[in-house]
Amino acid sequence: GLLNELAKAVSFLVQAKKAESVEMAFRSQGSAPWEQRYVQLDMSNCPPGRTELVVTVTDHNSGQRAAAATSFVLE
Repeated sequence: GLLNELAKAVSFLVQAKKAESVEMAFRSQGSAPWEQRYVQLDMSNCPPGRTELVVTVTDHNSGQRAAAATSFVLE
């Protein structure tokens, strides 16, 4: 459905800008259905300008994915 289309669109955006991207991945295990994780991404070497942040989360038990994107300006 819509989630699959969003994941495909996000994947396309990441591939289109691969040469200018910063990527990070990690695996985490929790003990509750809802747990917060805080992640820091060092963008100090990125050039100033409009930037898009895409976060994709995959549940390795169910295979479900969720993604969100936001744009901001690096100064």
